[in-house]
Amino acid sequence: MAEQQSKEIAPQKRSLKLSPALGDWTTYKPVKVSGKKIQSGLYGFDRLSEEELQTAHMMHYHFAESLAGAIKKNISGALEIFSIDAFQSAYSSFVRGLTFQIVQGTITTPDITEKIFISLDMPLAEAMLDQALGSKNSGSLKRELTDAEKIAVEAVLESALPAYNKIFNDLFTSLSCQVAASPFIDPDSSINEQSSYAYFKLKISLNGIHGTVVIGYSAKLLKDLLGKAAVKGGKKPLPINRLPKEILNEIKLNFEVILGTTTISTADLFNIEAGDVLELDNSIRDAIVVKMADGKILLGQPGTFNSKLAARIVRIDKEAALKIAPPQIEVPDEFKEEFSEETTETVPQEEAFAEDVEEETVEDNEEEEFDDDLGEDFEEDLFGEDEEEKGAEE
Repeated sequence: MAEQQSKEIAPQKRSLKLSPALGDWTTYKPVKVSGKKIQSGLYGFDRLSEEELQTAHMMHYHFAESLAGAIKKNISGALEIFSIDAFQSAYSSFVRGLTFQIVQGTITTPDITEKIFISLDMPLAEAMLDQALGSKNSGSLKRELTDAEKIAVEAVLESALPAYNKIFNDLFTSLSCQVAASPFIDPDSSINEQSSYAYFKLKISLNGIHGTVVIGYSAKLLKDLLGKAAVKGGKKPLPINRLPKEILNEIKLNFEVILGTTTISTADLFNIEAGDVLELDNSIRDAIVVKMADGKILLGQPGTFNSKLAARIVRIDKEAALKIAPPQIEVPDEFKEEFSEETTETVPQEEAFAEDVEEETVEDNEEEEFDDDLGEDFEEDLFGEDEEEKGAEE
């Protein structure tokens, strides 16, 4: 049973060793550890995949460089980084592996409920304190840190937290670091002993004192942080201006045409039926909005083209005051006969104008004829009156 359990929680390890230009291997002599080789076992559901562990490994490699820069800036110490190792095992195996004396700290943030583990070897912590306080390294620090020493260690570690946040694409709103225990580890009772745990060992040297910085997470927490950091970071947009013209001309972009919007009550929504008409807030003379894939707004006029709905672009820049002619309604073939019976026959503009002119001409002629008749009657009356006057005089 014990053999089967060890296979299920078999550890993983990855190493990144720096070149001699960055880490002087002639002065680095790691302690030899003898142990039995462990074969790879089965993966638990909460373990990081090989790709996730590799991604996290590279992220902590970049953090190691930033940590070295922060320590040099704050305490002016001669710091070298030799290697960064990535491990994944059961939490109980991680706790048992920290048998040496350490200064244990926690990185906390309001964005997550779990705490992130961080520790320094006691000799490395002493070298850091001596460099910060200007004292001489005695190598005899094997006790719990005083409150003043805790504050000094926390200040150095917190100076590297902005760089730590950077590797997660500034995922955290704020970070803080506190010293939790020394000189031995205080296991986190909120983590199941058999759950998967991922941790990273940064082997460094400060003023000739070699030591290890360890950063650890529950595998579930690290998987969640990696996913959120990937979403927040996103992918950089393709430099489209560098594409060949032949490829650029073949790219297809999405357009979205918005006819209009309106609001209805919940009661109306529940009672809506086929055939009901939704009245939009837009006027029939308002231009419709055409959205391009990059978010640019165009203005258009609705209509039809080749028996399909269409939008004619009328302006490139959006202006709310723009008014357009109302769209022409295309009557479907099955309704054309019914539509023609209900509506009067339309007359082309040229024919209507000709009929108006003809009617006006006819009326003018009638008026002229009426005037001629009136003139003859008036002449007869006039001549008749003259003859009667002549007869009276005779």
